[in-house]
Amino acid sequence: MLSAAPSEIIGLRNLAHFFSTAVEEDTTADGPRLDKPESIDFRNFLFSYNGDRPLFKDASLHVPAGSTTVIHGPSGSGKSTLIQLLLRFRDPDKGSITIGGIDIARYSRSELLRKIGVVTQDHYIFNETLRQNLLVAKPDATDEQLVEALDKALLSEFLDRLPNGLDTVLDPRGKGLSAGERQRICIARMLLKNSRALVESG
Repeated sequence: MLSAAPSEIIGLRNLAHFFSTAVEEDTTADGPRLDKPESIDFRNFLFSYNGDRPLFKDASLHVPAGSTTVIHGPSGSGKSTLIQLLLRFRDPDKGSITIGGIDIARYSRSELLRKIGVVTQDHYIFNETLRQNLLVAKPDATDEQLVEALDKALLSEFLDRLPNGLDTVLDPRGKGLSAGERQRICIARMLLKNSRALVESG
């Protein structure tokens, strides 16, 4: 049983409601599948909240398959909105968003959630072992797969420092963990999901 601090529970409940609502409204369950990394394109799109001043106007963005793209900006500049648009939680007022040349409206929300990993700025860590924190993403993962995910997330040295390795209990408030290590643990979770795209909201 995973346990979390009260503030984490509230955050996770909000996040769970957000995701479950999107899946319940899914009407394209028979859409295409994301079976390999694909390019992502936002083309000449317009988006505004409730018809107010556009947050994005005639904006375009190309992310090549297999690349790393950093979108930097102050709070409120639209970084999180881009993620919501990519996952079909919101729709652009005009323009298009495609993955591998296919309009995301053809993908089911459940397919996008399965294949696009999102690491939030909160970096939730449960008051459980490192192994259990990782198994949240892939319950049937072997220890070998867990270690491989940690290695890819640049946490091999971190693992070596832990007194009980994968069985070390982590503090949800971050005691003994740097902000970077918390972030990388969340990235390791997404790697275990074998996501076709990894997006960080920060």
